[in-house]
Amino acid sequence: MPTPFARELACGIVKDHFGDQVETVCRTLLEKGQLGLSLQDLARHTSLPPPSLRSALLVLVQHNCAQAFRQQTDDTGPLVRTPTLYIALQDSILPRLRFPKFMDQTNELLGEEAEAVVEALLEHGRLSLHQLVQRAIAKAGSADPSAAKMGAQVRQQLLEALSVLVHERLVERVGSPEPMLQPRGAGTDAPKTASRARVRTRAMMEASGYFDSEEHRVVVAARCSDALRFQLPAAWVLSGGGDNAAGGAGGGGAGGMAVDGSAGADGGMTAAAAAAAAKFKRKRVVLDDEEEEGGGAPSAKRAATGAAGGAGGAEKQAGGNTEDSGVLWRVNYEEFLRRTRHQTIVDFVRESIDPGASIITAAMLHAGKNQETSLRHPYSASLSLDSIVNAVRGTIDGRTMALDRIRAALQLLVAHPAAVAARASDAHYTIQSARIIELVKLREVEAIVSQRFGPSACRLFRLLLSKHCLEQKQAAELSMISLADARQLLYRMMLDDFVQLQEVPKTADHAPQRTFYLWRIHIGTVLPRVLNHMCHAACNLRLRLAHEMQQEQEVLSLLEQIEQAHAAGGTGGGGAAGEGRAAPEKAVSLTSGQRKQLERIRRVAAVLETSLLRLDDTITLFSAF
Repeated sequence: MPTPFARELACGIVKDHFGDQVETVCRTLLEKGQLGLSLQDLARHTSLPPPSLRSALLVLVQHNCAQAFRQQTDDTGPLVRTPTLYIALQDSILPRLRFPKFMDQTNELLGEEAEAVVEALLEHGRLSLHQLVQRAIAKAGSADPSAAKMGAQVRQQLLEALSVLVHERLVERVGSPEPMLQPRGAGTDAPKTASRARVRTRAMMEASGYFDSEEHRVVVAARCSDALRFQLPAAWVLSGGGDNAAGGAGGGGAGGMAVDGSAGADGGMTAAAAAAAAKFKRKRVVLDDEEEEGGGAPSAKRAATGAAGGAGGAEKQAGGNTEDSGVLWRVNYEEFLRRTRHQTIVDFVRESIDPGASIITAAMLHAGKNQETSLRHPYSASLSLDSIVNAVRGTIDGRTMALDRIRAALQLLVAHPAAVAARASDAHYTIQSARIIELVKLREVEAIVSQRFGPSACRLFRLLLSKHCLEQKQAAELSMISLADARQLLYRMMLDDFVQLQEVPKTADHAPQRTFYLWRIHIGTVLPRVLNHMCHAACNLRLRLAHEMQQEQEVLSLLEQIEQAHAAGGTGGGGAAGEGRAAPEKAVSLTSGQRKQLERIRRVAAVLETSLLRLDDTITLFSAF
C-alpha cells in the first residue's frame, strides 16, 4: 500500500544501509518509476555518472530491493529487443526493519546454524552455497593447513542447515533476473513453455485483483514456480545434505514454525517439525558412525557420488566448480511474514474465544499454508474433520485433545460473531483469515482514536462503524455524549480523515435547512491514513536516533578508540603487550561527565530502537496483511 511516508521510510532505510547514491536511485524509482524506468531515464533523473548508476542498481538488485524486467509489446519478436526497465520493490525494502525478528524466529525454530545462514543471506542479499562456505570459513578465521578439512566440515553443516531452511520455505531460489512482463489483462497469453495450471492460476489471480500494482506483477513474473523455487539441487540429495529436507517432504506439511496456542509464549515447534529435526540429527550421527567404523574413510557409496564431506568435494569447492555454484539463494520474506500473519490470527482467536480454539486455528492454518497464493489470501484451505483432527494431534499442545473437544471448538469458531471460521460443506471448515485481519486492524485504529481523541471519541467511532451513517444529534444521543462535545469530537476526527461528512439534500438548491448531514466512516480511506501516520512516526524515530547519535559523536568516538585499544592489547601476549595495552588506556579515557553522557545515549537509543521495533509490527499489519 504505497503512501508518501512509506516511500520516505523506504528511502531512509536504503540510505542507512547502502549510502546516498543508492538512496538517490531508489527514491527516483519509487517516485517516478511506478511502471519502471530504463537506464537512460534513470541517468536523466538522477544526474549520476553511468558507472555510479550501474553500481547503485547492482546493489539494489543484489539485495532484492529492485527488479529488472522487460515489457512485452505487440511488436515484440525474435528481432525486436525491448528495453530493460527497473522497478523498486518497496514491499521488499520495508521488511529490512524486521531482520532481527527474522533471525530470532529462525533461531527458535531451527537453531544457531540455520540462523547463521539466514544472517549471511540477509547481509549479502543472495549467495550461492560456495559463497556461503567461503564466508563461514573466513568468519572463523581459519588459515592453517587443515583448511580443506574444515571447509568440508563447514560445507556439510551448511548443506544440512540450508536444506532444512529450503524445506521450511524460509529460503528460496532466486528467480529470473529479467522476466518478460505481459501487458495488463493478458493473463491467458502466457508463454507456451508455461503449464496450463500456471496459466490458469495467473488468470484467476488477475481476475481477483491480486496484481494490484506493477510491483506485484513484476515480482510474480520473476518468481520461479513452486516446484523449482524450493527444489534442492541433485548433488545435495546424492551427497546426503538434501536428504534431511526430503525426510519430511511429504506434502509440505511435516515441517514448519509453530503457530499453535503456545507459539507466542515459548516459540516451540510442532510435533512433526520436532520429529523431522530429530531425524536430521540422528542421520548425522549415523553417518559419523559409518565413517568411524570404516577407519575414518567415507563409505563407497558416498565416495562414488562425490559426498560433500569427502576430500574430492573439498577440492571441488576450493575451486568453486561445484554443480550448485550457479544456484543463488535468498531469504523468503513472504514466508516469514506469512508466519507472522498466522500468529496474529492465532492471538486474536485466543483472546476472543479460548486457547483450545487457537490451537485448532493454528493447526488449520499450518496444514493449508502451502495453498495460500499471497499474504492477503482471504481464507485458509478447506479441511475435513479428519484432516483437522490429524493436524491438531500433530502439534505439541493438541496431541491429547479429544475428538469432542475439537468438535466443540469448531462449533465455537463457526458461531462466533466475528465469523472466525466458516463451514464450507457438511464436514469441511475454513478459517476466514481476511476477516480476522480486518478486525485486528480495526482494533488498532480504535486504540489510536482513543489515545488521540479520548474514550468518548472512540465510542463515537465504534458507533459509526456499526450504524454506518448517523446524523450529529443521533450520534450524540446513542453515544451518550452532549451535543456540543459530539460536534467538537466529530470535527476533530474529520480533520484527520477518520470520519467523513456526507450531504444528502432534499431539494436541488442544497439549502442547509433542507439538507441532511450524515457522519460516516469509509474504512478504505482510514487504513491508508493510519499507515501513513505510522510510517511518519517511524521516520521521526529514525531521525531522532540519528540526531542523538550525532550529538554524542565525540563520546562515541572515544568509546570506539578505547574498545580498539583493548582489542589490540588482548591479541598480544607477554609484558610488551601489557605495556602496549596500558598506554592507550591512560591516553584515552572517559571522564565522569562523559560516562553520564554515554549512559544517557545508551538509554535513549534503547528506547528509540525498541519503539521502532514495536511500531514496525503495526506497519507490517497495515502494509503487508
